[in-house]
Amino acid sequence: MVLGLALILAGCDRASRTGSRPGGTSPHPPTLNDAGILVFPDGGVVPDGGQGDAVDAGADAGMLGSDADAGSLDSGSPDAGPDDAGTPDAGTQDAGVPDAGMQDAGTQDAGVPDAGTVTFPTSVGWTFYGPQQGVPNQVLGVTADEGGNVWVAGGEDGLFLLTPGGAAFQRYTLADGLHPYGFMPDGTDAPGPHYLNVLSVSGGPAGTVFVGYQGRSTAGNLYECEDNWDRGSPDPSIYKSGDADRVTLTGTALSVVHYDIFSGPGQVAAEPRGRERLCNIWRVRYDGRTQSVWFGGNHGFAWGDPTFPGITATGCTGANYGKYTCSGVFEHAHPAFPGYTCDTLSQCPTEATLTDGYYGIASVGDGDMWIGGVNRSLHFNFGSRGINFFTYEVQQFNIAGQLDLWPDAAKQDTTPSQRKDDLVSGIAVTGDGTAWVSSFVWGVAHLAADGSVGQYLTASDGLVTTQSYSIAADPSDGSIWVGAGAGGLTRIQGSHLTPWSLAVLGTSVTAGPVSDIQMDTSVTPRRMVVGFKGIPGTPGAVGIYVGP
Repeated sequence: MVLGLALILAGCDRASRTGSRPGGTSPHPPTLNDAGILVFPDGGVVPDGGQGDAVDAGADAGMLGSDADAGSLDSGSPDAGPDDAGTPDAGTQDAGVPDAGMQDAGTQDAGVPDAGTVTFPTSVGWTFYGPQQGVPNQVLGVTADEGGNVWVAGGEDGLFLLTPGGAAFQRYTLADGLHPYGFMPDGTDAPGPHYLNVLSVSGGPAGTVFVGYQGRSTAGNLYECEDNWDRGSPDPSIYKSGDADRVTLTGTALSVVHYDIFSGPGQVAAEPRGRERLCNIWRVRYDGRTQSVWFGGNHGFAWGDPTFPGITATGCTGANYGKYTCSGVFEHAHPAFPGYTCDTLSQCPTEATLTDGYYGIASVGDGDMWIGGVNRSLHFNFGSRGINFFTYEVQQFNIAGQLDLWPDAAKQDTTPSQRKDDLVSGIAVTGDGTAWVSSFVWGVAHLAADGSVGQYLTASDGLVTTQSYSIAADPSDGSIWVGAGAGGLTRIQGSHLTPWSLAVLGTSVTAGPVSDIQMDTSVTPRRMVVGFKGIPGTPGAVGIYVGP
């Protein structure tokens, strides 16, 4: 087995690679084709028994010298082999996150969102915004800050803002200071070309939003930025791309601080040259109660200081480059487990470490977190362990403590045909300590406080569709909102499920996936802000609900 349970890490980077990418379904969000069939980027159709996993092939390695619990290390050095098994091909766009196959060698389509007018339904309690109000072609995320500003993640079109009382969204791009790339050891910007793709947003204090980006690719490989650092000739325009920003509105301009989510030289014992792994930030969540900002990315998740002033302001350059004491981040962790990348073991005799796609990020309120990924999930006892990110590392490879919500045939040492990837798309926490988990493929699971599943819901139980792309808890009554992959929403109120489907919201907003649902408690009554992603021929939209 690649990893022993005694392995203690400061993260999770490869010690070796095995084989090439196997066939089967991709672990990343699928696309609805013209026929309305859910199709994965590599051509598989769901569900097919769970073929295909996000594979971090080989052993992770590393231990923080000062912060990790005692334990042994798995030896080895990163391998320059082929990409992770299960990562997307260059191809069609995911129905929740843009596919890197759309971009070329560092350039992008930075065009202004298509002009046009969309006729929205007049549903009680709802207000809709579309292209006539400056909403981008694709709405990948939507949030509100504590001042009531509404922010939209518009993919390659940039970041968008609707101020309270405003009639139209303002667009922001690289020219306005967005900074989807990190810094070099001397504090200068990573060299270009610089690629902008805004994937996720989370509202912070009034006028502030935390923004997650997609990393740059040159080969149509969504995970090139994850692997580039460990290649023979690492390119900083790739391995330093993506990550996240704190964006603050100052008048009509932006003030931007970048979160460079990496570990510098000497921070991880088994990786002395440093580590560059996370780059695509699928979800970002601000937690003002614990002064934390969480980044759910490819490969793992990370913590950030929401008040971080930036690396130049902290002197985190030169000899201090990438030190945890001044970088504003702790990275990274994940619930990983060993498995095989193909069913014919003679073709892949070495196990791999499976971890990917952390779309589920939710705070319990005391500092503890629910974390959900493509493969496994967990209750991350960040708060109950004294707000020390790295003491968790002894737990992350504890197979017994991981949550396999849609169970595989076995907890570890599985082949692809034995796995049923959870494909978590989001997590919502309610006041009773329970959690609701949505899956891109399998519907919704209701978890008790101990992580056990008490209930599963699918379309046969009243969801608009089983494929569930987003989820949120409504603070007004504790109900749960579920965003459908084929459009529309379901509201769960106790045992009653209320659908907002095509018949209620119309085709102008229900044609594509509901990419994000978040709450705005800056006003009374609360507002629920909903992102309707859009599909070719139907632009994205933002819905704001103030009804009961």
